[in-house]
Amino acid sequence: MWAIRRGYDGKEYGVSAQWTFTGAFLYSLTVITTIGYGNTSAKTYFGKTLTILFAIIGIPLMLLFLTNIGDVMAKIFRFLYARSIRLKYKLILWHKKRQAAKIRKANSLIAKMSRGTNNRAYFGPIRGMGTQDDFSLESLGITPNNVMNANDVHELLAARAHLDQLEVKESVEAHLQRISVPLSLVFLTMLAYLITGSILFCLWEEWTFLDSFYFCYISLTTIGFGDKFPGASVGNDKEAQEKLVITSVYLLFGMALLAMCFNLAQEEVVNKMAWMAKKFRSKDDDEYD
Repeated sequence: MWAIRRGYDGKEYGVSAQWTFTGAFLYSLTVITTIGYGNTSAKTYFGKTLTILFAIIGIPLMLLFLTNIGDVMAKIFRFLYARSIRLKYKLILWHKKRQAAKIRKANSLIAKMSRGTNNRAYFGPIRGMGTQDDFSLESLGITPNNVMNANDVHELLAARAHLDQLEVKESVEAHLQRISVPLSLVFLTMLAYLITGSILFCLWEEWTFLDSFYFCYISLTTIGFGDKFPGASVGNDKEAQEKLVITSVYLLFGMALLAMCFNLAQEEVVNKMAWMAKKFRSKDDDEYD
């Protein structure tokens, strides 16, 4: 009677209410993240008043936390992306160096064969560099009617290899100066996180994949209908408590990841808009000229 007079509606009578530490933590998390599943809620006047005060302080702090952690995670993600780009170009440069080594080997063969023809020779394609890297003297303008000195051929081949390496280095520097994570990678990162959570809840709750994906999406977008919830909404057994802990961690990290994705997407959209504005401006200038 005392609880009823203070606002308790009796809806959880006879049910194991989820007010353990892990349940209360998840409840607090759903309040400050504005998810608000509704499966657990304050029933008394004191609990409702405390929830209001907690939300007034907690929601701005949570938004500040997500903004700052999103910036930090975006910088880390951008750094890792830049490192992957560097690694990619290092592999390309290594391939070019191997190609240059093959060219030097071909040069020595050219020199040997040239000695037998008074230091004058024509040679066809130099193979062995892969289908896309087949190299021939014809590509340099050397034909049977335009025979070059072996030393000239050596210098020309060496210059070709050196220029290839320089092009790779210049491309790497230009790319890293205006580096921004593409929207497709941002989208795939968030999608991978949603799919990972969907598989996890699929195995735990024996939901269909669609129901699990629906729960993860509704939760991370803070819609929080509350029609789906792990651990059958309530339960004091060890397994239910573990599910609540992992669900809390999944939601907290997912919100931070979502903030990071928004940060990266915003940067990419701004860069695209600036590029389009610059392109239209240059087009208008050309028309006036």
